[in-house]
Amino acid sequence: METTQLKICSQCKLEKSINEFHFRKDTQKYRNQCKHCISIKNKQYRDENKDKISHNKKEYARKNRDKISDYQKEYRIKNKDSIRENQKRWEINNPYARRKSYMKYVENNRELINKKYKEYSKTPQGIKARKVSWHNRSKKLRGAGGKLRAEDIAKMMENQKHRCVYCNKGIKHKYHIDHINPISKGGTNYIENIQLLCPTCNLKKSDKDPLKFANELGRLL
Repeated sequence: METTQLKICSQCKLEKSINEFHFRKDTQKYRNQCKHCISIKNKQYRDENKDKISHNKKEYARKNRDKISDYQKEYRIKNKDSIRENQKRWEINNPYARRKSYMKYVENNRELINKKYKEYSKTPQGIKARKVSWHNRSKKLRGAGGKLRAEDIAKMMENQKHRCVYCNKGIKHKYHIDHINPISKGGTNYIENIQLLCPTCNLKKSDKDPLKFANELGRLL
């Protein structure tokens, strides 16, 4: 029968199981104070030295900014899936706290957010995202079902080889998002009802029936 090894804590003077003491790797011995007494001592120290601890943390972060950044990046890469799952779980369980945290961040970083948005909106991805966002808002007001994403438009642009469906003109830098079956005639905002046209063709097509417009262009027999 296995017997439990006991040890007397030098602080509380109680005899406890050896498992109630921290093992020191440097000395290969158990500490003289038990875990509970050390915990109380550490808490007392933190309460009495809050300003000092805070100052030391900030000073360490300032001197080791690159080291901390590299460590955090490496950690996020190695634990990407678990971080995402924990984040989703927290958002589900704390919907109001999440929104409150987000609004606080926006309020404290409004200038930074505006600056980043302006920079992003000038990039090709940002231009697509802004156009799709405007498109979704305007169609939602008119009651059209479906919602576009910037990725959908990017993929469609590749499928169309950066060419207008009707005139074959290059539309890589300037294009309109067109509904094949117009919203006014019951068309939706789903990707299946979307095509990319040059501004000229889109303005000519307007809200015409797609077959009627194709016949006007002589594309139907």
